[in-house]
Amino acid sequence: MKLLAIIFILSLPVIAKSKTGLQVMQMVDKANKGFVKETSEVKMVLRNAHGQEATREMKIKNFEISDKNNHALIEFSKPRDYKGTKLLTHQRHDNDNLQWLFLSRFKRVKQIHSGQQSGPFMGSEFSYED
Repeated sequence: MKLLAIIFILSLPVIAKSKTGLQVMQMVDKANKGFVKETSEVKMVLRNAHGQEATREMKIKNFEISDKNNHALIEFSKPRDYKGTKLLTHQRHDNDNLQWLFLSRFKRVKQIHSGQQSGPFMGSEFSYED
């Protein structure tokens, strides 16, 4: 998927010479149709005001369920305290996302309600809705 996007972006100057803006965007939309899944490995480094660092490593899986609904699963692998912790997000077209956090350390599932989604995520400046 990423390779397809890079190839498409690099070819935009050639495409744009003979196409209107609307036609180019329709081509982009068509290229994204049929997206099924994507997996990324991410390393997040958190630094505080004193320069101290904390690292989180995770795998993110995105699944397209329909044109209007997607699922994302984030699973932490490092550090050991967070290993096995998972966040499942049902991304809905109406922007009312449903989220559940599995805390492997406690073997417990917690639903993240819409009012909590703007709160900090795993000790970072990101929020659950990000």
